Amino acid sequence: MISAKKKIPLPMCLIALTYLILMHAPMTRTAKADDRSDTGEAQGAVIAVHCAAEGLGALCRAQEDPAQRIASIRTYIEPIRFYPDRSGYFYVYDFDCRNIAHATQKDLVGRNLYDYQDTKGKYVIRELAEAARKGGGFVTYHWIKPGSEGDKLKLGYVEPISGTDYFIGTGVYEGAPTEGGAAQDAALGEKLERTLWEDIRNERWDRVDPRIAAAFQSVHQDGASLAEDEKDLLRKLDLDEYELTEFAVTRSGPVIVVSYKAAVGETLGGQRQPRRASMRQSVWLQSGTSWQWIAHANLNPVHRPKLHR
Repeated sequence: MISAKKKIPLPMCLIALTYLILMHAPMTRTAKADDRSDTGEAQGAVIAVHCAAEGLGALCRAQEDPAQRIASIRTYIEPIRFYPDRSGYFYVYDFDCRNIAHATQKDLVGRNLYDYQDTKGKYVIRELAEAARKGGGFVTYHWIKPGSEGDKLKLGYVEPISGTDYFIGTGVYEGAPTEGGAAQDAALGEKLERTLWEDIRNERWDRVDPRIAAAFQSVHQDGASLAEDEKDLLRKLDLDEYELTEFAVTRSGPVIVVSYKAAVGETLGGQRQPRRASMRQSVWLQSGTSWQWIAHANLNPVHRPKLHR
């Protein structure tokens, strides 16, 4: 047990928070307001806020001086950014709608925004405070997006910080992904696939096996395989030259889907497979800072040898 009087080192809290946010990117749906709150990014906001609220609650319980609590909160949230475009950040208010800390808009700190209305007339901070009083929830509103001009539609999520009169929140800005974001996703998806192929060709099983998720499934014209069968099959391949072309990559939160054509020269169980281009598709799931291969479809006919356990 940790005594309420014992100080928790701030760096330790920050490291723990960052770790939890990264490790829980794929999560169970824990809060829902509408269709927008069911996205991976929005549910990521739930996890991020919950972890931050828990960490700050512990930090504040260890400090009796209100001024020191506020200073610690400001230091705590200052460096944290998330999402690919770094538009994710934290803010903290008290239940009277006075801003305690804001990671990106320092001009708001100390101001009471009870009467603040967004461009559509919504009393934003009042509604966020009300959602926090109920234990946490989503609120849609318009707000300035870092690095952009004008207000953008935002789906905010807030939770109370236990043992204090404060609540913490973050949010997801609405809108289509930027070209830069889509291009980055495309490059990442293609890199995941090409790296996997090279590791299989060079029989680097110490790299391949950890990428194959326990729940992995693959589909071939002769049926489906689970993770262990796929590992057996890959080890029986004898890849020659291959060519991967026509990549198409899409991403939704922690999931990347990669479709492409593969022209492969390979021998499987002593049988030479026809070398012709066929469509392949892989599904990758982000788990912490790594990616797991969770599904694959190969539409090229395969004469599969009997697998032995």
